[in-house]
Amino acid sequence: HVLMGTGGTLDPMSARALSAKLPAGLYRLDLEPAAAGVAVLAFLLGRYAFDRYKRRKDVTDVRLVTPEGFDGAEALRIASACALA
Repeated sequence: HVLMGTGGTLDPMSARALSAKLPAGLYRLDLEPAAAGVAVLAFLLGRYAFDRYKRRKDVTDVRLVTPEGFDGAEALRIASACALA
């Protein structure tokens, strides 16, 4: 289990840093549906690093289980499009 403190209010974009800092494993975000969608997208965006001109550090196998009822494929398409741009 990993516990992330967010202070007084939750900023779902804070999940962006998690994907690069967590050890390898399978994770699930325990959030209300409205914040979970943004947090999943932030988590995916955090996996991207521009590394064309430098050697990239080893990337850990950090995976996220999407919340029930959430279209993970759409979030993956958005994150892939951002990485492409």
